[in-house]
Amino acid sequence: MAFSTEWFILLFVISLILVWGYHWGVKTNRALMSEVAAVLEEALTPECKEYTLLGGVIGFRARYETEKAGTVRALFTTLPRQSLLYLPVSLMMGQTDRLEVLFTPSGRPRGLVLMSTTLPGRQKARLLQGRWSEPKKITINGRAFLYSSHTDTPGSEIISLLSGLRSVRDIECLTVSPEEVFIRLRTSRKRLNDLKTLLQGMIVHLRSASF
Repeated sequence: MAFSTEWFILLFVISLILVWGYHWGVKTNRALMSEVAAVLEEALTPECKEYTLLGGVIGFRARYETEKAGTVRALFTTLPRQSLLYLPVSLMMGQTDRLEVLFTPSGRPRGLVLMSTTLPGRQKARLLQGRWSEPKKITINGRAFLYSSHTDTPGSEIISLLSGLRSVRDIECLTVSPEEVFIRLRTSRKRLNDLKTLLQGMIVHLRSASF
């Protein structure tokens, strides 16, 4: 009887922890989604916006119609904080809160690709496919990147923009082509102001096609 009682108490405590963890995770992810959406809207100043939630608190897809940057699409995904069982697995696999932003430029920006050297080999190969030059290693604010462009000289404008950001280490890849501009980066609540600066800077460069 004592053995059964101990197990009952243990299961009860574990259940309480899981329930608490679920509510904590839901609250944290919802707050983070709201903060990221607010930064996106402040940076893009959209005339029209549309959101689609992914599983409630997994993240969201967004489409913004803007005067300065045309149509902009975003995908934000969060860590599974609502599941204390799966969260440790996600962290061990290197998963993180991640934001992807896709611009459709009206100008004709030149092509370049900038990616973190820590990306898996397959992703690097896919990003570099069809580029104009062999990738070279460059360092921005102490962060190593691989760079490839239509010339041997990195675009000074984009390098200058990234050099002013503390969150440059969060950038996983940045690709520019005449058809689209794509950014993927890890997201941190502490560096959301840098995200706003990055997006606003990208809009300025897109309008001037200065890549």
